[in-house]
Amino acid sequence: MNDKGILAIALTLALIAGGVLYFVIDQNRTDQLANSQLAASAATGQQLYGQYCSICHGPLGEGCIGPAINRAEWRDINVGGSKDADLVAAHDLIVKTIHQGRQGVQPNPQIPNMPAWGQDNGGPLNDQQIESLTAFLQYGDFNTTIYYIPSANLAGDLQVPPNSSMTITDTRPIKELMLAKGCLNCHLVGSVGGNVAANLTLVGGRRTADWMKRWIKDPQAMPAWERGPYLWAYTATLALSLYATPAPTITPGGGPTPTPSNIHMNPSFMPQIPMTEAELDTIVNYLSKLR
Repeated sequence: MNDKGILAIALTLALIAGGVLYFVIDQNRTDQLANSQLAASAATGQQLYGQYCSICHGPLGEGCIGPAINRAEWRDINVGGSKDADLVAAHDLIVKTIHQGRQGVQPNPQIPNMPAWGQDNGGPLNDQQIESLTAFLQYGDFNTTIYYIPSANLAGDLQVPPNSSMTITDTRPIKELMLAKGCLNCHLVGSVGGNVAANLTLVGGRRTADWMKRWIKDPQAMPAWERGPYLWAYTATLALSLYATPAPTITPGGGPTPTPSNIHMNPSFMPQIPMTEAELDTIVNYLSKLR
């Protein structure tokens, strides 16, 4: 082979190597851009979660009035088929649910279903915001969500329970007690309190006094099936349509009947709160009247 042939081969190999290198560099740039865009979208979604979702699903996505949505099968593990396929299925399920809402199984008709959040269904969120919220649920950091939850409103009086003999004057020492124990930093009662966890305005219609006492004494000891969810019933796999899953039977004034295998509830964010039996009775007696 003459020198020209060798040179031609060398140039060809160099062009191929350069093309491969360009492709690798370009792919890395594309991946970095995609990761950057995903991170920005998830950060926006985290703010939306703190504003709209924590009050029902908990600041850690652990489950509260609604089920846990900090879910392994939505984030990282195989449920059947490839990981990527599962994450796409989870994405589509989450987007659909946020858009359309979810029919509830609340024993108290005053307690609403999960509302439709999409603007096309009368909600406040546009398509991009729902995509951002979905990105957070699948890729975001729940451990820092509490920083994006609106501050508690601690001004004003607690509501007077309807159909009771209590007065505003009666509720004031209860408010002071609930402030001292930190209850109102996280929970909303009427117009007073925070949005970190469940709204207690109608809690007496969905939880018994016995349940509330056991819960306040040791939230971590409460079985998942007794915690809820009051809004949804889940199956374990994404392969089945959750929209076709029968809702659990609810006995008015009672608790949910599904077994733990039907429930997704993670350990609660709520800590044990030291208090005397008299203090516990005072708080629970008041909350039980809120219906």
